[in-house]
Amino acid sequence: MRKRAVKSVDPARSLWWVVPLAVGALVGFGPYMAGAWDSVVGTVVGGVIAVVVAVTPWFREYVSARARGRNAAIAAGAAGTVAGAASSPPRVHASDWDTSEFVARDLECELRDHLERKIPVVVEGPSMAGKTRLVLHALNALLPTAPLWFPTGDGDIERLLRDDQSPARNSVVFLDDMDRFLSNQSLTLNLVEQWRSAGCTVVATMTSSQYERFRDQAEAKLPGWDALNRFTRLRLRPLLSDGELEAVRGTGYASHLSSIRDVGLAPFLGGAPRARERFREDREAHRWSCAVVMAAADRRRIGLGPASKEKLMELAEEEYGSLAWGAPDWGEAWERATHAFNSTVSLLNQVSDGGWEVLDLIADEADWKVTRSVLERLARGVLTVLCKPSWKD
Repeated sequence: MRKRAVKSVDPARSLWWVVPLAVGALVGFGPYMAGAWDSVVGTVVGGVIAVVVAVTPWFREYVSARARGRNAAIAAGAAGTVAGAASSPPRVHASDWDTSEFVARDLECELRDHLERKIPVVVEGPSMAGKTRLVLHALNALLPTAPLWFPTGDGDIERLLRDDQSPARNSVVFLDDMDRFLSNQSLTLNLVEQWRSAGCTVVATMTSSQYERFRDQAEAKLPGWDALNRFTRLRLRPLLSDGELEAVRGTGYASHLSSIRDVGLAPFLGGAPRARERFREDREAHRWSCAVVMAAADRRRIGLGPASKEKLMELAEEEYGSLAWGAPDWGEAWERATHAFNSTVSLLNQVSDGGWEVLDLIADEADWKVTRSVLERLARGVLTVLCKPSWKD
């Protein structure tokens, strides 16, 4: 995930704040230096200087507080307008194709209807189905000039609340991969209702595998299920309908219609066929890189977050070593698992400092069972962290 640095633009730190005081000083000493000082002039000028000196620090702090709030909002995902984000969609899988053309999806009419009525809606579907682009396209058609809050980091909601900020009234709140905010419990039902009360349009996306974990009918009521239940679910299928395929014929993708029919347009553009092929090659060749990817996929499938390189290698060696041939060459295995083929897609991606996560497409399509041994090993790791004593021997 690309992180955006926010440069401090606090006007209160500018040297221009010296100007009012300097002007006040000149006004005060001007009559004295000209020999025109008397009691009346001195009283008036003295009052002016006193007001300037008293008000300037207060006004400076007010400006500084506004700037801090604005910077906090920008850092937490205030992305300008809907039109700006639609022209360069954040958090969309990279592609070495020209993705400027958008093929209308059958789901768009229903999505627009919910957005116009300000009904919280979540577009659910497999990874690389085109959920993010569909939402931004629909929003841009309805609310191009609306302020957009698009949190890209998992902790952006917490950052916004910590700095006592909130999305502007009548803005658009777009929660891409909403499970990120449910998992860390920063998104609550109360918060969703606050945004709706402020006239905000609230929309989200979620992969099918994560939606099944958090939905209200799920056997285990994970934290955040009630917030998710407030959203109306719209399912986006990866494969295109006959009408959508007909629309593809009128685009620059027409010559690849056969591949698009098999895997879907968004997966085709996002490198899904190549990712599947790479994983299949490594699995059939019994490479250690496949063992590392399978370890990361198991963590993702049971709901654990990113893991360090060392933890993934440890799990791969202990649980999937029997599937690989020869002694592990971890350097080669790690390079192959993390290298972006076609300069766009890699099977493992770094999502935080020291944290790596499998491409969600691989986890969604995993066809092997998570063994009891893997579950017990990962459970022990979680319990070790949760029960780690706070005292020192």
